[in-house]
Amino acid sequence: MSSSRLSFSWVQPCVIFFLCLLSSIKTNADNIGIIYPEIREPYLHIFLNIKEGIEKEIGKDNKIFAYVIPKDESPEKVGRWIEKKKITAIVALGSRGINSISPSNNIPSVVGAAVLKPGSSSYSGITLNPAPDILLSSAVKLKPTIKKIHVVYEPEKHEWVITEAQQQLKKHDIELIPHAIEGLRSAADK
Repeated sequence: MSSSRLSFSWVQPCVIFFLCLLSSIKTNADNIGIIYPEIREPYLHIFLNIKEGIEKEIGKDNKIFAYVIPKDESPEKVGRWIEKKKITAIVALGSRGINSISPSNNIPSVVGAAVLKPGSSSYSGITLNPAPDILLSSAVKLKPTIKKIHVVYEPEKHEWVITEAQQQLKKHDIELIPHAIEGLRSAADK
């Protein structure tokens, strides 16, 4: 799949969804801040596509400011940037973008392009979590006679996925055998 096909296939709907969320939280936001982490390609391309789509769709009526968060940036520094630019609505992308904003700033915010546990965020947004039933149906299509699936996961991040997956698999008489780890290094040690 080419990168242009990829960007059209799911980034464009994401931009449209972000715009709908932004319009629902504040219709006359003058200064919109798009906050995303400094990361390597091809991941950076996702954030840039979302940013460009927002600029294209609502940049005529609003000032769009982008803040690229270096790896060790403090949320306080991001907060000072928000104040300095007089940001009235925020689009925070990626985990670092989301973690850099504060619900206490009372600025309408939309988050996305991150793996979010359902109900874990006080913001509206788009998650990159794959639906367990879709992943599992793919596994069953690959091997219809499958009866057991082993999964390595980090409980802190993905316990909810395991719980949902177990419920889905019970419907198909497939056993899910979860193996909890604390980071990739602990998995390599086992």
